[in-house]
Amino acid sequence: MMAVMNTHTNEEIEIKCSLDALMYREILKLSPYRPVPVLQENHFFDTVKMYLLKKKWVLRLRIEPENAYLTTKGPEKLLDAVYKRIEYESGISRHKASALLAGFDLASIPETACRELVKRFGDRFVVPFLSFCNERIYIPWKSWRLEIDKTTINDSIFYELEAEAGNDDIDDLEAELREMFWKNGWQFRPSNMSKFKRALDIMGSEACGSV
Repeated sequence: MMAVMNTHTNEEIEIKCSLDALMYREILKLSPYRPVPVLQENHFFDTVKMYLLKKKWVLRLRIEPENAYLTTKGPEKLLDAVYKRIEYESGISRHKASALLAGFDLASIPETACRELVKRFGDRFVVPFLSFCNERIYIPWKSWRLEIDKTTINDSIFYELEAEAGNDDIDDLEAELREMFWKNGWQFRPSNMSKFKRALDIMGSEACGSV
């Protein structure tokens, strides 16, 4: 399979809000076609001494049925429902993604995510220390795209809505989402932590001790 060539470097700006099972099912009805979930395997990498975690950076490998992505994200800024953080992401082949699960030196990988980490922290050997699966459904909505997630961490299931926007329309996106929730009688609950932090909170010492 050919590697995905799309690469971007930007500030990630997105709305995140928690859903319950009923809201999850109702929001899926917004889709103009039958929703088909994309299974995402998420693997997070760090050094044995958890150097990246201490610096508040994340290195994630996401494997999907047709694609794979290597992503690094910097410290997050959270204002109510709006998350902002620096993100570097590159598409890679599924074959290469599978090979990375054995661990690797950051400098040996030419993708942007690893190059940026090497610039900041030098070359380091990293291994996967935390993993979980997520089912994502994409729904076009007004001027944006909603990402509706069902995440399984150990025996717990979490539902979440995410939507990305730019600095110039993030306020409009939040206002439109709040209005949609209000009209449907749903509580608009900003997510108080990322999926990674939630998994770390649940799996914590077990995950960090696995390396």
